[in-house]
Amino acid sequence: MNLIELQQVSKGFSEGLFNKRTVLDGVDLTVLQGDFVVLRGVNGSGKSTMIKIILGLQKPDSGNVRLFGQSPTTPEAKLSVGTIFQEVTPPNSLKVKELINLVRSYYPDSKSVQEVLEIVGLKDKQNVFPTDLSGGQKQRLYFAISLVGNPQLLILDGKPSGVHEELRVPGSR
Repeated sequence: MNLIELQQVSKGFSEGLFNKRTVLDGVDLTVLQGDFVVLRGVNGSGKSTMIKIILGLQKPDSGNVRLFGQSPTTPEAKLSVGTIFQEVTPPNSLKVKELINLVRSYYPDSKSVQEVLEIVGLKDKQNVFPTDLSGGQKQRLYFAISLVGNPQLLILDGKPSGVHEELRVPGSR
């Protein structure tokens, strides 16, 4: 089964009253298990828009989108994806471990809080609030949140500064 399938996906946005700017025009993409895909392009070229369409957060103007063989808006598809967006603002009323545990509660086959904290190197910061983390540590927190659901697919919008090649996810599906 393909993890992601885009067939002739197009998307544009209105600019003013009569103009529409097309950012995706007939995009075809297939992502298979084990693929590592990097989307490159200048700012405003449609990378984040395509990710939002893949995740079912935006609808394409035309074309077909499948995530794990089904509509990306289905709960089954969403439960198999871990995501980090370019801009994230976690609730600051929860400590790191509490936030990860909250997100963990949404998934039927989640990783333990301690396992995720170990993977991302934040065990020593589990009892602090996100506002007390450095920029790199916040990126590691976002990465932890993307991993806690034990996803089959990770989608990272932008390169998180705290995520490095050395980070390997043991036991990932």
